[in-house]
Amino acid sequence: MAGWCEQAVALLQRPAVAEMAVDVLLCAVPIWAAVMIGLVVGWSWRPRWTGLLFLGLRSRLRILWVPPGLGARRLWFACTALSACSVATKLISSAFRRCRGKHQDRASPDDDAAATRDGGCRADGRTNFEGEHDTVTEKDLEHLLQLLDNKESGDTAWQNLMERRTSNMTYNAWRREPEEGPIMYCSRTIFEDATPELVRDFFWDGDFRLKWDPMLAYCKSLDEFPQNGATIVHWIKKFPFFCSDREYIFGGRIWESGKTYYCVTKFNRLNMWVSNLRVK
Repeated sequence: MAGWCEQAVALLQRPAVAEMAVDVLLCAVPIWAAVMIGLVVGWSWRPRWTGLLFLGLRSRLRILWVPPGLGARRLWFACTALSACSVATKLISSAFRRCRGKHQDRASPDDDAAATRDGGCRADGRTNFEGEHDTVTEKDLEHLLQLLDNKESGDTAWQNLMERRTSNMTYNAWRREPEEGPIMYCSRTIFEDATPELVRDFFWDGDFRLKWDPMLAYCKSLDEFPQNGATIVHWIKKFPFFCSDREYIFGGRIWESGKTYYCVTKFNRLNMWVSNLRVK
């Protein structure tokens, strides 16, 4: 037994063994740091219902995974407090957004007009578009048609980024870097078992988008113009905990040509950024 101990001590005293241990440590620390960062980001992006589900199932699973003892009980109470605080934070933020929406709805027309005269901003926080009902015009539709013609004519400037296929869907994505202006992206999704009307409503309905888009925290229609079907919408997008939420105000309009729908959106204060959709 003493011989084995002496051999083990001699092995540990070799420089090569010490260097190997240092190398393993240096490789392991970044990996575990990345794992911890991933856990933190994943926790911040988790669905809202997981906190409530965890609270509901905790009492049933308590006997299985919490050993008796004062230390274990303290740890259990700490986990309960953390999850409860997380759920409470989301409930408070949701209530705050609802209250803010109600306050915006109660804004008086006089205050709205005064704010418009002063700085071009209304009392509900939205910025006026020029011409309001002409937020999205025929020129924007012509621009979309021109982009589609250039893409379908085989323009070599478009670079293939991605291609994925499933049993009932095909997805392709391209990018293009013009000499002037920002990078342009184009994608095509083919649904085998969906109608154009269903796809149009799926992407255009803001209230329904709140249910399936985890990044969308708030959506409200600010103005509607029945004479041409244009709308002005206010979005608040949720980002990870180290980034603040971002607000978007954009105008949207749909043109119909047979069974083809051209959905054009144009953002306020971002003249170089547009997002368009053709459904057919």
